[in-house]
Amino acid sequence: MNRFAALPRAVVALAGLAAMAAVWFLDRLTGAEISFSIFYLGPITYLVWLLGRAWVLPSAALGAALWLGADLTGGREYSHPGTPYWNALVRLGFFSIVGSLLWRVRGSYRVHAEASRLKSSMLSIVTHEFGNALNALAMATAMLKESEPSESSVARQHCYGVLDRTIVHLTSATANFLNLGRMETGRFELAVRPTAVRKVVEDVLELLKPLADQKHVGLILDYPAEIIPVHADPDALALILSNLVGNGIKYTPAGGEVRVRVAVGAPQSVQVSVQDTGIGIPVPDRERIFSGGFRSAEAANYAKGYGVGLRVTRELVESHGSRLEVESQPGKGSCFAFSLRMAA
Repeated sequence: MNRFAALPRAVVALAGLAAMAAVWFLDRLTGAEISFSIFYLGPITYLVWLLGRAWVLPSAALGAALWLGADLTGGREYSHPGTPYWNALVRLGFFSIVGSLLWRVRGSYRVHAEASRLKSSMLSIVTHEFGNALNALAMATAMLKESEPSESSVARQHCYGVLDRTIVHLTSATANFLNLGRMETGRFELAVRPTAVRKVVEDVLELLKPLADQKHVGLILDYPAEIIPVHADPDALALILSNLVGNGIKYTPAGGEVRVRVAVGAPQSVQVSVQDTGIGIPVPDRERIFSGGFRSAEAANYAKGYGVGLRVTRELVESHGSRLEVESQPGKGSCFAFSLRMAA
């Protein structure tokens, strides 16, 4: 209905009345053999939804009157002359009740849509400001590290490592929330162009290496020798890989590994997969992890998180015309995979 909401009210009213006239014509044409009274609800729904509560009774009355006219002139016979008028009255009540209920649904829908819009807008504003603060923190940390003497203490180096890992983690979470807000408000746009997927993967692994080193998790990159360009938004692709590799590191015990594999798949496509040796995902939770805000009980006990990353990741993958597939066995790890169209 959103596409019709921008039309002038007079156009909407004329279209609704024309549709009601079309239903009356069919009702009159079929005579007593087929009843078309239920189809008057179509134009009534259209008029009430787009023009407001004031149209509930007029549209219901018009529908009932048109039905009565078709009934009286369509060759139908009743045992009592008042029967068609009684039937028209019943239809008037039915149409009025449905129209009133529809208007209540419309009101609830608008309240929910406005609340969702405000939530998404606030989420975008807050995460944007938080991202600016993180950038300032990263710059300040880099300046402090550069001013450190060559023989700085172990404790100070440890603190810098903590800062680096925290900045990486919060930056990824901020990007997820910011993109989620943009997707929910319809303001998210991709900038697709030929992208060297290998370069994006290498940058992501370099960024996440401190987190992997802290957990003693190995990062392995398996890719062809040649550079393969794909059609993708490099920033979105980096966030996809950052979420998948970051999750792999988060849910893999010490001594395990996270492997990123890039390979030429079907003609003109490149397969990208991220496989870990972590805790795995129970079968009932395979789809729920993409809903946003959900984390399995084992995952929630194993590591901290927000449950947003995989939802954003799936939507980003689908916006590239692909699909994020998952294979997993509890206790044996998980593998997330998707494909991208190869650039010429």
